[in-house]
Amino acid sequence: MRGKPKARALRSITAIGAAVLGAAPALAGEIRPLTLDDCLAYADRHNLDLRIAYTQLEVSGAHVREAGARYLPSLSLDGYYTQYDTAPTQAVTLSPQIQRILQRLAPNQPNLSSNFTVETTPQNPSDMKLAVSQPLFTSGKLYTTLQLRRDEQRVGALQERGLHADVLLAVEESFDELLLAEEGGALNEDVAMLTATVRGDAEHRFAAQAASRMELLEAESAHTRAQLPLLRAREDVRLRRDTLAHLIGWSEDTPLEIAGALVFAAVQLDADALVKRALVDRPDVQLVQQQIAVRERELTAVQLAGTPSLSLVGAYEFVQRARNDLPENVLSGGIVLSWPILEGGTIVPRVQAARLAVEEAMLRREQLRANVGFEVRRAVTAVTVAEDAYRTQQRVVDTARERVRVTEAGVGVGTAAPVALANERLALLDARLAEAQLRFEHVIARARLARVVGAPPGKL
Repeated sequence: MRGKPKARALRSITAIGAAVLGAAPALAGEIRPLTLDDCLAYADRHNLDLRIAYTQLEVSGAHVREAGARYLPSLSLDGYYTQYDTAPTQAVTLSPQIQRILQRLAPNQPNLSSNFTVETTPQNPSDMKLAVSQPLFTSGKLYTTLQLRRDEQRVGALQERGLHADVLLAVEESFDELLLAEEGGALNEDVAMLTATVRGDAEHRFAAQAASRMELLEAESAHTRAQLPLLRAREDVRLRRDTLAHLIGWSEDTPLEIAGALVFAAVQLDADALVKRALVDRPDVQLVQQQIAVRERELTAVQLAGTPSLSLVGAYEFVQRARNDLPENVLSGGIVLSWPILEGGTIVPRVQAARLAVEEAMLRREQLRANVGFEVRRAVTAVTVAEDAYRTQQRVVDTARERVRVTEAGVGVGTAAPVALANERLALLDARLAEAQLRFEHVIARARLARVVGAPPGKL
């Protein structure tokens, strides 16, 4: 749970970027920082991993449409042309009755009856044929293939859901890390300014011979030590911003700026209820169940490989120069039976492999269901520990703040030195830095628990 975005001056994306994110149209020239919801919406459209997953899902949809189209008739146009050096012929054997008649008609040619041949095809045969085939009965093979493609499409959709959840969690973590870096950077800036003030005060008092040389050296050393954390904090802000921009696919000309705050929100958790919810809502749990359906469908497809199929076929041959016993244009039709009875013993091992694949998928389901309970309870423990740690550190911050208030009052009445007030303020800033880190850890623990349960970001 996070606080409302704070208005910031002229930083972040342009009005075009806001329109891309689905936000309300902005006035020309208006630019604003991105909230967490803006980053999630932008990543949904521009993250390359998600775009690849969306494309793969479209490919699965095309495979489903292809499998469904196999119920429809297929039409093909075939043609060929062949050239022989001589016309193909076949000798003809005449019946004895015809041979006697020929001998009477031509008694001077005794070999006449043995020299008859027929031209079987033209010397240069050619053919153009338009063929159609319509499956009539496939023993369920076409239906099984269609259902298998649909199951595979559901698997792809669940894989996309799981990837989508992972990307959103990564965006949320990166967004929170940038918020923490910005808050830590601001606190380190305050520390550096305070140590600079203490050093200036020490120099002034040393010049007035009201402070010792050792006190001046301690003030200078404290100011020097504060510079390195400040430099690291500034670099951390740049690194976190670049990481978030890369993750969401930010390619705008303007630098990425965000708006939000890390807000602690206590939550009541019921581990058993969350485990039940995870078993219902988590994409990977649904995915492994769908994979079992795919394996079972593949087993059915293998078992149907040896079943018969019937198809209605027809053809129209035009400009036919292939057979001398047919006219140029021929229309034909019939039914084709296809029944693979023996395929060299390959079906049995294929069936065994498909059954083992089903068993493996079931074992993976049992393994995942056992892991879900462990993961949810571990995430619940992490949230509880983070909440207790934050509350403890919050009391430390309250104590440090009270010490500052008391020391300020002491400085006002002359019972406390200004350097003591500066030290108390430094202690308060250190406590706030630790409190910000623990608040971040609690927010991240909640986000990871939501992912383990299967809830969208911020919906736990």
